[in-house]
Order: sequence, then C-alpha cells, then structure tokens
Amino acid sequence: MIRLVPSERDRLEAKARALRTLGRHKAALAAVDGAIRISPDDAGLHHLRAVLLGDRGSHRAALAAVNRAILLDPSRAAARYTRAYCLHMLGRDADAVKAANKSIRLDPGDAAAHELRAVVLYHMGRHADALEAVDEALRLGPTGPKTHHDRAILLARLGRHADALEAVDEAIRLGSAGSGEHSTRATALHGLGRHADALEAVDEAIRLDPSDGSSHRLRDAVLRSLHRRD
Repeated sequence: MIRLVPSERDRLEAKARALRTLGRHKAALAAVDGAIRISPDDAGLHHLRAVLLGDRGSHRAALAAVNRAILLDPSRAAARYTRAYCLHMLGRDADAVKAANKSIRLDPGDAAAHELRAVVLYHMGRHADALEAVDEALRLGPTGPKTHHDRAILLARLGRHADALEAVDEAIRLGSAGSGEHSTRATALHGLGRHADALEAVDEAIRLDPSDGSSHRLRDAVLRSLHRRD
C-alpha cells in the first residue's frame, strides 16, 4: 500500500486549521503564513488567512487578504462571502451587499450567504428586502434557530407581530432561548396588545441579561401600556 506523505504546504495548512479550532489564532496565522511562503499564489491559503484575521477582529487586514484570494480565483464563492462579512464589519454595507450578491450568484444554495445578505440589508434599513433574503435562507436551511429569530425581528419591524411571535417561538423551540429571543417575543406580544404576556417575556429577557438596556426600555413601555409602574 502506497502512503502519500503530505507536503510541507499541506502540513502547515492542516496545522493552521487545527490551531484555529483550538482558538490559537496567532499561531494559526504563523502556520498559514508559512504555507503562503511556499505557495504564494494559492487562493485557498489567502482565504484561510483572511478568515483567521477576521477571527481576531482585524477586518481591514482580512479584507486585503480575501481580496488577494479573489484576485487569484474569482470563482471562489466562500471568499466572496468572507469579503461581504469584512465589508459589513467595516461599515461598508452597500459594498457588502454587492459582495454577498456575487457570492450567491456563484453558489445560490449557500444559506449562510443569504442570511448574511439579510443581516446587511437589515442594517441598511431595507427590512422588506432583508425578510425576502432571510426567507430564502430558511428555505435552504429550515432548522436554524438564529435564522428564525432574525426573521422574527424583521417581521416585528414591519409591524407583522403575529408572524413575528410565531417565528420567535419557533426559534425558542429549536433551542435558541436567550435574552434576545425573549425580548423579541415581548416586542411581538406588546404589538399584539398582550401586555401582561409581554411583561412576563421581557422579565425573562432581563433575568437572562440584566445589563441589556433595550429590554429595560421595553419593560417601561409595557408597564405604561398596563397603566402601572413596578
């Protein structure tokens, strides 16, 4: 039986990925930089470098790295996704939408790309377009609890409180039951005029995250609707 010995480039890439899994991003970067010195025109390595830089919050440097990856291989959908994410984190949402669109054109079945597009559109205030994008993400990956919560937030923003309540309850059913979900649930119940239920939901949100100012403000609004103060 012939056993292939991994090349030094492959060994360093594998090491970088393993170190990333362990959260050792600085060491992972050193490993991938070593691999790039061996194979400087490898788009996959430059993309991995961008992902590692993004993990560390170095989004400007990550953007430069992923731009290099795309220059070497324009057909790499995952690199387009990473570029969209970097641009969003840098506050360049108009460019981020364009990058997400390119990622989706290259890989229409990537639910994560549709969800990222939805997040960017939400931050741009384009809530109806964001809802369309998140619905497509759910069609492609219907069991993601975070995606259901994103959908609930958008529906609440659009005044569709009954649909928002249904969506956030689905997120909670699927196991995503943090402060944000209960706060969104309270918003939907408040919008439906179910103020006592809304108070119960927002109290749970505050119990889970007492430092969340938006939940406290929502609680004040619910109490005003109930014509009483705590």
